[in-house]
Amino acid sequence: MTKPPDQPRDQPSIPASRRRVLVLHSNPPVPCLYTFELGLRQLGHDVVTVGPESDFLAPEAWRGLDDGRTFLPAASDEHIEDIFARIGRRPDWVFYLRPHEAFLPRGLSTCPVPTVAWLEDEFKYADAYHHVAYYFDLIGTSYDEIRELFVDRGYDNWVCFNYFTASWLRPEHDVEFDGRPIDVSFVGHSSPLTTRLRCLELEQLSRLAAEGIRVEIREGPFLRDMMRIYEQSKIVFQHSGQGPPNLTYRVGEAMAAGAMVLAKRPNRVGGLERPLVEGEHIVYYDEFPQAAELIRHYLADTHARLGIAEAGNRYVREESPWRSQVRSFLERHVYTIGDDFRERRAERLRRFGVDARKERLDRAWFFGVCNGQMNQVRAEAEQIEGWREDAQARSLRAVAGSPEYSADIAFVMEREPACLLAYSNHAISLYQIRQRVGARHAAEALQDAIDRFVAAGPSDIPAAAVEGLLSLSDLRIRADISAAYVGLAGPARTARLRVVLLAQLYRCLGILLFEAGEWSHAHDRLSKAVEIVPDDGYTYAYLARAANEMGASEAAIRHFQRGIALEPHFGEAFCELSDLLLQSGRHAEAIDLLEQARLSYTYADASRMGVLVGLGAAHARVGESQKARDVLTQARAELDSGLIEMGSWKIQRVDGAIQPDQIARTRQAIQTLLERVTE
Repeated sequence: MTKPPDQPRDQPSIPASRRRVLVLHSNPPVPCLYTFELGLRQLGHDVVTVGPESDFLAPEAWRGLDDGRTFLPAASDEHIEDIFARIGRRPDWVFYLRPHEAFLPRGLSTCPVPTVAWLEDEFKYADAYHHVAYYFDLIGTSYDEIRELFVDRGYDNWVCFNYFTASWLRPEHDVEFDGRPIDVSFVGHSSPLTTRLRCLELEQLSRLAAEGIRVEIREGPFLRDMMRIYEQSKIVFQHSGQGPPNLTYRVGEAMAAGAMVLAKRPNRVGGLERPLVEGEHIVYYDEFPQAAELIRHYLADTHARLGIAEAGNRYVREESPWRSQVRSFLERHVYTIGDDFRERRAERLRRFGVDARKERLDRAWFFGVCNGQMNQVRAEAEQIEGWREDAQARSLRAVAGSPEYSADIAFVMEREPACLLAYSNHAISLYQIRQRVGARHAAEALQDAIDRFVAAGPSDIPAAAVEGLLSLSDLRIRADISAAYVGLAGPARTARLRVVLLAQLYRCLGILLFEAGEWSHAHDRLSKAVEIVPDDGYTYAYLARAANEMGASEAAIRHFQRGIALEPHFGEAFCELSDLLLQSGRHAEAIDLLEQARLSYTYADASRMGVLVGLGAAHARVGESQKARDVLTQARAELDSGLIEMGSWKIQRVDGAIQPDQIARTRQAIQTLLERVTE
């Protein structure tokens, strides 16, 4: 059957049972997920969007980009039937595009129409997704290993469809491939705690500036502003930032802007509408030294670089355009949902033991992990029938900051003495407020929890003893928790969660003991922590501090070096290590370290000042007066202006990043050093 002549070429033949769509998403939308919502509208679907108001992006950034959108705000836990009533009709299907804000309607388990979801951040929130995935009839993921993971664990509703090249955003002007001023750029999130591996490579990328390569690493520009940077970039650097190496939505946006994309070689690439060919459309690297060589090569070989950039642009513009990809997802997976979807959903929920109580527990886990929405966690717990006599509900209330915390935690410990998670959460909670409750009280709780974890042994505990909503001493531990859910199942996962939580307890007790001046005991506990989690650079930094206090300066240097190698943008460790190197007479090493930090540590805070002043002092110590004056003059300019000059852009210091007394002391230190090197 041919399409009517007035129907667009990529317009699908929409089944009557799939035309009206309720999209559950935010306003403004998440840019990458907007691909689906915009695609549905442009392909002829009748779309209404309902969800939370978002402050993730300013509305001005979206001006002119979300025209024609019908949006109604909703509470984070509004019932799906109430949403249907507000939009004035029952849709043919529901498409949940998980927003950054807390939002998960009630009633999904009994929804009378098919429910489709795109959750995103699967490697970051794998634990929470194990507790919401069975409520949807279909879940899409860009990662084939995630689909296989959930299929292996009994889920029948996951499909892999890779949409990372489906960029709806286009440059404002015709693409010019040549004559671009930026050599290599990166735009995206770069949080050291949540995108550690990405940030480690971005540190190395920033240091290529020492070779005269123009590098721009930006966090903040979105939509048109981001595309303008890509339009000026010869090469766009890409790193997934979560889980094993994978490609992200930035790839398609950079290709659409006409840049050559250099990406860390993905673990796997599946679910693409058309193959993406290495060396033709995109360039991969394995480790960063290879990336650096490839950057140098393609900057020198303009012809080869332009050929790849043009092929990548042709791929997203002609060979696999974004609307065609949305259409393929709909035709392959959504339009083919069978009429027996309710029966299949009900059977799936029975298989995973879902009842009214578990549904509330699942929702609490989701809101707590994905959004940190603790008020909603408590609300879900308190909706469980008989919650006051339910240890799991009371435990959730406690970790979510219950106003009756003491009563809640005492009830849990009395009712479920084998629940290691309760003791861990309690100890970490006290550690976090140790200045209020007293360090001794927190240390006793930490040691009690450690004793219970050690006594439990690695193989004698049920999953419920260590699985649930966690009190975390820092977000760095989230990666270890998620990795356990991605890579392990059954007793192996339980055993891994036990030791990860034990490592956190050892780490926190070690820090408390260090703060109390008990260097040897602190060193012992911190050593136990890194035996379990050997890639925690922050623990290595405390090991270094303890070792230094014990007089073991060489061990302290090694520990700091290990910490810096593991944790990106670790300003404090740069400063402390450089001091130790200078004290040990290793001036050249200290200068080299601080020169690297000068290029890569670009947070306008006290550590940045420490790096610059330390570098000036180091140059002064070895008689390099002019170099000392140059860097100290830079330090004074940044301190006075609150700005780091990055060439075509500036980084502004935020209020509170440096305290007034620190500013005064730093200004005096700079002046003293300047006077010394001008004598």
